[in-house]
Amino acid sequence: MNYTIVDRCLKETDEVIEQQVFNVLQHPLTYLQTHQESFIYVESATFDEVNVDCMTIELDDVFQTYTALFGLRVSKDEEAFLKYFIETETNPTLAKHAILYAQADKMFDMNLTLEALDGFEANWTIEQAIETVVQLMRKYEAAREEAR
Repeated sequence: MNYTIVDRCLKETDEVIEQQVFNVLQHPLTYLQTHQESFIYVESATFDEVNVDCMTIELDDVFQTYTALFGLRVSKDEEAFLKYFIETETNPTLAKHAILYAQADKMFDMNLTLEALDGFEANWTIEQAIETVVQLMRKYEAAREEAR
């Protein structure tokens, strides 16, 4: 996947700590345990193919789970289908997700627990986690097309 921006940012302020740190993508997810104060912010042209705005990967402070947060540019009237899709495509015993429509942005704010994704491995690299979320969104796009 071709990334245009990869930054490490402080959770508390969203301040960029390190810019264009493409090498961080090759670190295992455990990197986020040793850098809990920060998140990884990424942008990619590939995201446009699946209506994803941008993505952050972090370790959730409360649940201590790896989390992907991103904007999904689909209309509000798809909410029921989107929620059904996420609930059926993630492990229900591990699925901690939030799907909220942001009217101002005209997109869903998605918050997915990576551990709930099919095939999750604790030794995934940050890039593998991002790619898995993108694959899930490709599957969603295909399901949307089929449902039409």
